[in-house]
Amino acid sequence: MAIGDRDHRLAAALFTPGAEWHNTSVFPGPRVCVGPDAIVHFLETLHEDLEVAGMEIEPISDGDGRVVVGLHQWGTGRLSGRKW
Repeated sequence: MAIGDRDHRLAAALFTPGAEWHNTSVFPGPRVCVGPDAIVHFLETLHEDLEVAGMEIEPISDGDGRVVVGLHQWGTGRLSGRKW
C-alpha cells in the first residue's frame, strides 16, 4: 500500500483530480484536503511532525462513481510526546 509505505507520490497518482481527504476534528492539520497535491502535502507534513506507530485500513465503500477508504493511524507527536 503506497500510503502505508509513505510513497505519497505513488498514492497521489492513483487519486482523481477531485479526490478529497477528510480528517476528524481531533486530528492535527486541515479538516479537508482537495486534490492529489494537497493530500500529498498534508501527508508529508503529518509524517514530519508525528511518529506513526500503526495504521489500519477500514472497510472500503464503492458506489456512485466514488470509493471511500477509512484509514486509522496512531502514533506520537515528535516534539510533544502526545499520543494520538
